[in-house]
Amino acid sequence: MGWTMNIVVCAAAIFFFACVNAKPMDPGLEDHDPQVPVFTSPVSVQKLTPMTASDIDSLKNGQELETTNIIYQICPSCCLSCQYEQEEASPKQEVTSSFVDSDPCIDNVVSQFQDLPIHGSKISANASISYVHPDQYTEKVDNLFGLDNHIQGVVRLRNGPYLAVTGSDPPADSRLPSWLAWIFDYYPRVAGDLWIVRLDSKSQKGSGRWGTNETFSVFHLPHPWDTIVLPIEIGNKDHWHPGGLGTEGDILAVPLTGYHTLFFYMDNPENPKKIAYEMPVAEGAVDLVKLSNGYYLIAFEQFTFYLSNSTNIANGFSTSGKTVPISTPSGGEFQSFSFIKQCDGKLYLAGFENTGSAAPTFGNGEDWGRLYEVNLSGTGLLNNPPSFNAAPSLTLKAEKKFICYEDGKYCNFDAAGNLYIDPATKKLILYGVYHFRTSDERLRFREF
Repeated sequence: MGWTMNIVVCAAAIFFFACVNAKPMDPGLEDHDPQVPVFTSPVSVQKLTPMTASDIDSLKNGQELETTNIIYQICPSCCLSCQYEQEEASPKQEVTSSFVDSDPCIDNVVSQFQDLPIHGSKISANASISYVHPDQYTEKVDNLFGLDNHIQGVVRLRNGPYLAVTGSDPPADSRLPSWLAWIFDYYPRVAGDLWIVRLDSKSQKGSGRWGTNETFSVFHLPHPWDTIVLPIEIGNKDHWHPGGLGTEGDILAVPLTGYHTLFFYMDNPENPKKIAYEMPVAEGAVDLVKLSNGYYLIAFEQFTFYLSNSTNIANGFSTSGKTVPISTPSGGEFQSFSFIKQCDGKLYLAGFENTGSAAPTFGNGEDWGRLYEVNLSGTGLLNNPPSFNAAPSLTLKAEKKFICYEDGKYCNFDAAGNLYIDPATKKLILYGVYHFRTSDERLRFREF
């Protein structure tokens, strides 16, 4: 009896100590005053503030653009079972005064790629939110083990401690067990998701690698405010599956099944603007780069390149592309890739994939990245104005194996792996994501 009582008392003391003495990683968060929750979730992409070609021209000419802020905020008092709440309030007005549409160049791309850490830092975000069905984005039997329904893209955004994540899971959206949804073909919400994740525990770390955020209490949890702050419903029954994401500056590109690509302007990730142009071309992954003449080059797996119609992205892209076939370590396709500009004018492209044919449901496979130099000479792309006379050539410069599964399921490059170019340090940082929400209803990432 005495031993039993001692055990109970010790357990209670440990639990009390963990709750009372839980400290966020960033001391500045102790006095953090979160904004009041507004609106319900998710928001339809059609409700985002539109950004037209004339809006972009105005910003480039030094004028300002007033937009309606539809920001969502997480309830600060709900701890790990946070719910989105609605408040009767007028939308907040916001002024946009610049248009950042280019990533910085960096030095020594090949050596920076080779020097990326093999073992990444563990990052997670709370994803127990009201609009997500309990089975959604899980490996549960009721969700058919998540087959063909999973998270598919991740990128770190330029402004603030934000990640953008895409995925789709229509069977779970039926509010029926997935096997019944498949049998009866009943999917009342067939669409994809674009989630904006904010890591409040990193809010005062403006540049460089974030490092792990699983330091909240002795249970190694993320801070309660490290969570999804803006869930956006994108696509429809014809374009329901978003893929690997691409960025250039504050431009975010999202490819959808059915050959459709959306573009967003993410100067304020919690108040994104949807660029009016929608490209009638898409594959499973996308990235874009601004060329030295101001035009954009966009690429889809594996690899087909297209040239923009002008220096204004809202004027769209030519739908006549040129393809350069590339093999991957598995013989399949890269699930995500990133352009990188070197300061001497060279252009590189890094692709990421997992070698497992059905990872992670059936085996983990291996996670690889490959770096190519993109030779644009002879293509006409760098002329002013440009022409697209020939396809670029790609030369393999480096490849590297990364460890996603050490000490937990934190990433798989068949979900996504994407490079971030830090504007302040001019260093490469790699982010990977796991396919599913884990049993503790978190999204999990690795930062390499």
